[in-house]
Amino acid sequence: MEFIEDFNEIELHMSKFVGGEVFISKEYWSEGIAIIYINYPEKKNAMSGKMMVDFRKAIKELENWPDGKAVILTGLNENFCSGGDLAYTRKCSSKKDGFYLSSIMQDVLKRYRKLPMVTVSLIHGPTLGGGAEIAVFSDFILAADNVKLVQLLGERKSLDLLLNPRLLDANKSFEMGLATKIVSTEDKLNETMDFLRQYLKLDTVVIQNFKKAVYSATTENFDESINIERRLLCNVYGGPVHCQALKEKINHVKNKN
Repeated sequence: MEFIEDFNEIELHMSKFVGGEVFISKEYWSEGIAIIYINYPEKKNAMSGKMMVDFRKAIKELENWPDGKAVILTGLNENFCSGGDLAYTRKCSSKKDGFYLSSIMQDVLKRYRKLPMVTVSLIHGPTLGGGAEIAVFSDFILAADNVKLVQLLGERKSLDLLLNPRLLDANKSFEMGLATKIVSTEDKLNETMDFLRQYLKLDTVVIQNFKKAVYSATTENFDESINIERRLLCNVYGGPVHCQALKEKINHVKNKN
């Protein structure tokens, strides 16, 4: 049976399954940094139907943020995300429900990955199933030292983990190249901000164009990728940021002294 991908209908249906929230914190908005929080403490931050709708709305808001440089995706309270809310999945077990679930989350994660901003998943505590899948869509993953990660899906994993899923702690995640850095549980957000700020020293338009170029290089064929890169270059070449950079005293020759 064929189903129609109508997001108005999908969101209307899934919003009926309430519990928890996904929202944007604008605490560091002036720095060009947004924080997306997953918040459903009673369910270890499992995703209800309504939360998936929240998530999509948050991403769509960030798509229209001209001053955005970076996004941190994390969970409030004890952990990042424990996957889907079982109460929701038990009530919604038809093929149509499965189509709705996959449609909205695929759209959310595709849009999230395409954001022209540096993205970081700050994971902590039990990060299970779909929560692990969400985490790997960021450019960087920072793991708190208390993380317990069950890795099921995503391009960073081997067939070994697909066929034999198990708990990974922060050190093991780092050793496997899944986590970029380990941060302390007690000061995880501040350490994440310190990590992130080193990538945000350039002008917003430069950061966004770099991210767009990298995204196109991994999702488009070669010819289309270089065409996109050329268009992005033309967007900034000769502009205020480019002209200001040309005025800087940059020495391309190593000082012999």
